[in-house]
Amino acid sequence: MDHRQNAATAEILRLFKGPKEQHATTPAKVAEPSALAYDAALHRMVARGLKASDLDGISRIIGATAGAAADVRRAIVPDSTWKRRKGKALSHTESDQTARLARVTAFALDTWNGNLDAVREFLAAPHPELDNESPVHAMQTDSGARLVEDILKRLRHGLPA
Repeated sequence: MDHRQNAATAEILRLFKGPKEQHATTPAKVAEPSALAYDAALHRMVARGLKASDLDGISRIIGATAGAAADVRRAIVPDSTWKRRKGKALSHTESDQTARLARVTAFALDTWNGNLDAVREFLAAPHPELDNESPVHAMQTDSGARLVEDILKRLRHGLPA
């Protein structure tokens, strides 16, 4: 993995290592908190609204170019709305979509052992199991994200996807 991929992986983990409030109360390693406590803390963060900078950061990681990053961001927040969101909190729906995008991207990075180029290719390319929609656009809905996660799980285990 090159320096750029290491930096991107670190940024994804920084953006989506979990809620700070969870880490403050849990002396265990980041990977060890209970799923229930983590999910509850994440729910509170999403309900309060994630930062627009979180969406900008994840979009820049997923998009290999500035245009591709803008396309990722536009899948969650349209340009006209984005101008009003800069420096502010995202709406509940936008926060939920951002958290979902970060979670699935982290899962994809883990699936491809940190190979950011492979993750970008997977997320941007139309997939036949998603009716030729790209995973990044399918993840706008919870059901679409579940389909993408299912594809990733099968790829991890060497099954056709």
